[in-house]
Amino acid sequence: MSFNFTVLVVLAFAAYLGFGRGKFRFPDLSAPQRMAIVVGACATLVASVIVRASIDASIVASQHPGVPASELRYAVMFDGVRTDASASNLALVLSFVQSLGLGCLVWGLNDGKRGAVRIAVVVCSMAAMFVISACETTLKSADLIAYAGFATLGQAAYHPPNVPFAHSFGAINRFWGLPMIPCPYGPAWLALARVATVNAHSLAAKIDALRALSGVALLACTLLLMLGRRERDRFAIVAAFALNPALYEQFVVDGHNDIIGIALVLAAMVLIRLPYVATLLVAAAVCVKLPFILVGAVVFSDIPNLRRRVVLAGTAMLLGVVVTFVLVGPTYASAMLSEATRRQFPNLATGFVHAACLAASFAAVVWGVARRRFGPGGVLPFAGIGVLPFPWYVVWSVPYALRAGYLLVLLVALPALSGLFSSAYEDTRFRQAVDIATFFVAFVVAAILYRRSRQRLSALVA
Repeated sequence: MSFNFTVLVVLAFAAYLGFGRGKFRFPDLSAPQRMAIVVGACATLVASVIVRASIDASIVASQHPGVPASELRYAVMFDGVRTDASASNLALVLSFVQSLGLGCLVWGLNDGKRGAVRIAVVVCSMAAMFVISACETTLKSADLIAYAGFATLGQAAYHPPNVPFAHSFGAINRFWGLPMIPCPYGPAWLALARVATVNAHSLAAKIDALRALSGVALLACTLLLMLGRRERDRFAIVAAFALNPALYEQFVVDGHNDIIGIALVLAAMVLIRLPYVATLLVAAAVCVKLPFILVGAVVFSDIPNLRRRVVLAGTAMLLGVVVTFVLVGPTYASAMLSEATRRQFPNLATGFVHAACLAASFAAVVWGVARRRFGPGGVLPFAGIGVLPFPWYVVWSVPYALRAGYLLVLLVALPALSGLFSSAYEDTRFRQAVDIATFFVAFVVAAILYRRSRQRLSALVA
């Protein structure tokens, strides 16, 4: 898992050297051909969600032998447990097939036209993927169980008592210990989670409510992308987001709360003409998760005046941090420290590469806010801000990629990246080989591109 930090850095460097404007170049097609490709891509993406659910269900069944399927409500896949290696390998191959399907979808929609039939196909496919994902009960992460515990404890989640949860909530302690880990999330998320689960009186009901909360945030993100800048490929971007299997897997099935912060940041980008409202929205995103200090700063690059950009960005960051620590107190700092130390880096090299991701993200934000310039090399390092490059952290790159003009590329690559970074499946030799191959291919491409750029620079100087 830690090797993925290195993969991130090399991919980012290759992207920095290789991409022009982040646009796909496809052969031209007739209207019937485009329609056929769009329908085929949508059918493939919907089918891939069904296949993924079947793979995960088979893995869970092998991890819980003798337990009836009716009792496996919200069964959690145990990270890396040896099960059926072929299922793990198939899941990785499927993630690349999903990226291929998204690429075909973009190919069919890259003429900039929408049309009633195209919209109907995309909306129906989106609805199907949402329903299938909402019905899936196999979780690849136990985070939702922790979320339910935090929502139950309320403010005490930042310093959990040494008292076990009762009844069905006892599963929280089985997964997260006694006392459970302190809440590493901000007061804005905790308040939303409390409101969403106020009428949920069992663990399963709370998980249902928390998944619904993240699902609504995902739909909000889709709507906000529709309301964004009027670009020729906007419909392709919205479709690639709305039909992205990786997003449904991470935020509808597993209900990760990162999508809530992303929705707030995208709302700020849409409302940047109301700069004070945008400032409050970014501050709210920081109150969801502290890393959104960097993720949300790119919002203010649309403001023409440099001094105003810096002041508003600094105000949003400071406001988010101050509100968080005023509402939570010093226990939040200890909770963040506890989460960081709980996932210690296995070696110094991993820590160094992680620091490189942080430095690259910080430099990309500073350069973007100060000079209003963005590059492809700044997109992927955002996924390495966290303690480990989990698949759901890749979505942290969305605001920067949108502002830089590389969101379409990121969305197409998202399923493949999620497959590479997933820790839920058994770490088979095939997966290790794909990780290493990805690293070396990206490294060779980066080396070739770097050499060509040096040769071009030398020719210009001469």
